[in-house]
Amino acid sequence: ALVCEAPHAQRADLLELMERPEEVVPLLPDAELCFTAKAIGLADAGPLLQHASLDQIRTAVDLDAWRGLAPDRAGLAAWLEALAEAGDDKLLEALRGLDRELVVLWLRDAAEVRLKLSDDWDPPDGAMTLEGQYFLLSRRGDEHLELVMRALCIVFQADPPLYFQLVQGAIHESDADCEEYALRWRTG
Repeated sequence: ALVCEAPHAQRADLLELMERPEEVVPLLPDAELCFTAKAIGLADAGPLLQHASLDQIRTAVDLDAWRGLAPDRAGLAAWLEALAEAGDDKLLEALRGLDRELVVLWLRDAAEVRLKLSDDWDPPDGAMTLEGQYFLLSRRGDEHLELVMRALCIVFQADPPLYFQLVQGAIHESDADCEEYALRWRTG
């Protein structure tokens, strides 16, 4: 109650003073976690998000990474960057728990994914791969591709089927289909 009654900008200071923030953060109402993270600034919200529940993360993304009826790719990227700052485990939890279509849209926005079809195929200059079959080319700059590669590496190690769903989705699914299915899940 003390945290929720405090102005958004002061909540981070209050949480830092607490002995066990890992016990307090999950008790925050889902929307309040979103407002607190935004007040802190997503670039600095990693320590807060480290203790957030998956439901809190889903709600935050739902509240902040949509503009009307369309996913806001920049907003989604900002949340995934903040979750990456919260640590690999939290990033993996979010990638597993968020709507697959949203994650595919984020991946497609940051990188072009190409499949190696034959042994005599040479990847384009600057393409990166984790396993030698799927190659990623940056669409938004190297910093975005670094985060995507980090996220995919974490997923590949922990959940290979999810990794292949994401890279195959980035190749074969259209943005319009992903947006439509994501909207259905959001409004369902």
